[in-house]
Amino acid sequence: MTHPGSGVLRIVELDILRFLSIFSVLLHHYLAWYSVDFPRGSALIDGLFGVFQYAFVCLPLLFMISGFVIFESAMRRGARSFAIGRVVRLYPAYWIAVSLTACYAYFSGLGEIATVSPATYLVNLTMLQSFVGFEDVDIVYWTLAVELQFYLCVLVLMWTGVLRRVRLWLAAWTALTIAYMVFRQPFFLTWLIDPWYSPFFIGGIACAMIRREGESPLYLMILLASLALACWDTYVSTSEFIAHCTQFDRWAAVAVIGAFYLAFYVIATRRVQMKPSVVWLNLSGLTYVLYLIHNKAGKILMHAIEPRIGPIGAIAITAVLALVVSYLLYEWIERKLAPPFRARLQAWASRRR
Repeated sequence: MTHPGSGVLRIVELDILRFLSIFSVLLHHYLAWYSVDFPRGSALIDGLFGVFQYAFVCLPLLFMISGFVIFESAMRRGARSFAIGRVVRLYPAYWIAVSLTACYAYFSGLGEIATVSPATYLVNLTMLQSFVGFEDVDIVYWTLAVELQFYLCVLVLMWTGVLRRVRLWLAAWTALTIAYMVFRQPFFLTWLIDPWYSPFFIGGIACAMIRREGESPLYLMILLASLALACWDTYVSTSEFIAHCTQFDRWAAVAVIGAFYLAFYVIATRRVQMKPSVVWLNLSGLTYVLYLIHNKAGKILMHAIEPRIGPIGAIAITAVLALVVSYLLYEWIERKLAPPFRARLQAWASRRR
């Protein structure tokens, strides 16, 4: 998961895709709470979940947005500036989200914090819990490990001066991903990057290059290869996310992937260009915080208020509160915390030269 403000010229269409994807994930989790985890026999909830159950594909599709945005940010910055920018964008919001989620779960009295020991909480603050064998405070944090691997690979490309040789390393990455997904080789690829989600990052970068340089045969081939790999992996893995998965479910999930790739291709080729919008800028800005706080804290709140207002009311109120809290935190972090944090990191980096 990434969020805006990465030194990239604003692309309104990406802001829209980012917000709609995250909000779809939110609805997926909230509807599943009452349709699958604790069913209430609600025809409306079950019907809505029948649509939003496919929103599980929005998470890997967010990696495609990340591929586009982070690559563009790296192309416009030096390695030190890029690293500082990533730390400033990721960590303050994450520290607050982890702390709020852990505290709210603890004081809720539901016992959900029982699985979060003090050590787990402290390790989670580093965002490295997945790499050292600790659980996530909130299960949705798993995407952060995938993102961190990608950021590190981009940083290595920058430090080694290879980043601008995009044709070389992007083609090689695509070939290695194909080899791993077909033959599980090279076995060490998982040490560097997640091969199962690589097609989405690759697709995002290919679209960024198409937007920069036009529809060259190489980037179109890479984009189509990443689409094929993404569809294949989604078709196979849909049964892990949808109970009693049918062939229709598999192909519906693949169709969502195809629609997203088509939208990205339209954006990359500038066939649709929207005017800047403060509304979409703000909605896109709050998505990172929204993603971090919506799941566990939201479900605890729904558990508390559902007996009095029913599941539909609980979902609606929780979704609105999640948006409001995310926006307030986003404004506070961007205006109050991020500037001095960035200044301190830049000063520290200057002294290290």
